[in-house]
Amino acid sequence: MIPAVEKEEQKGWLVLAGITVAALIAIFSISDGGELETQAQTEKEKLASEGREDMRTHVQRQLEANTKLRETIEQLKLDTRFELAEYYTIPASEPQPGYLFKRKFTEVRQRLREKAAARRIVYDDNIGFGADPKVPDDREAPYLMTMLQVTEKLVGIALDSPAPLEKFSVMQLPAIDTGPVSRPVLVREYPITLQVRGGLKDILWILHRISEVSHTDGKKTDYPLILRGFSIKSDNATPKDDISQLDAEFQLAAMRFISEEERAKDPLAFQGMSSGSRGSASSGSGSGKPVFYARP
Repeated sequence: MIPAVEKEEQKGWLVLAGITVAALIAIFSISDGGELETQAQTEKEKLASEGREDMRTHVQRQLEANTKLRETIEQLKLDTRFELAEYYTIPASEPQPGYLFKRKFTEVRQRLREKAAARRIVYDDNIGFGADPKVPDDREAPYLMTMLQVTEKLVGIALDSPAPLEKFSVMQLPAIDTGPVSRPVLVREYPITLQVRGGLKDILWILHRISEVSHTDGKKTDYPLILRGFSIKSDNATPKDDISQLDAEFQLAAMRFISEEERAKDPLAFQGMSSGSRGSASSGSGSGKPVFYARP
């Protein structure tokens, strides 16, 4: 067998080239008196020092940004939060909350009747609570009182439209708790739907009015209703038809931010479930409620 001389020669030349390069590097390092090595070390230390300084600056900016974000969130909560008025509050000493709601409902219904009569507006004065004279369960009274306050505000807005609405109705929905899956609830929403038939000007006026907040002596005395959804349609068959009356649906909610004290009392008040799902969860009162779990 004839040995592969060419292959052996190639290996030899590669080894020789490697030794030559290593020798040249060593000669260069010796000839500059270590100046290159010193310069490299200086640059390395400088880079390390600047890196620590940049990190401290970054952390400080992050802390400032977090503080600013918290201030913005608190202001947003202040501007949009819903608080139960004293008139609708059930005293701790109240022996029959269900009867108290029924009495308050009768008073609210009468106030709205008088307001509608002044403009000759006809509507269902049961305002979504039904005509059943039965007194509700005491456990339902807190929710019903809350929705009564929200309903009176919304029906009042509908009755105040620039031109009387042809018709309108309201429907209350179960409260919705929103928050991360594994942490206490952040926000409780009280949804309510308003369906109206009226002119475009009146519908746009309602759309604007629901977000307005009243102030007295610089203090907020009202709360906005958050728009969760909105749809509008007309019966005009062709573009040339006049649009006189439109049907609109407002999906609204009053939002109450849960206080830190409330969240701390019962951190496991609601059972966890998959992110972004809806379902019935157990609460301290033992009553199931629809709960929306936002993404963590």
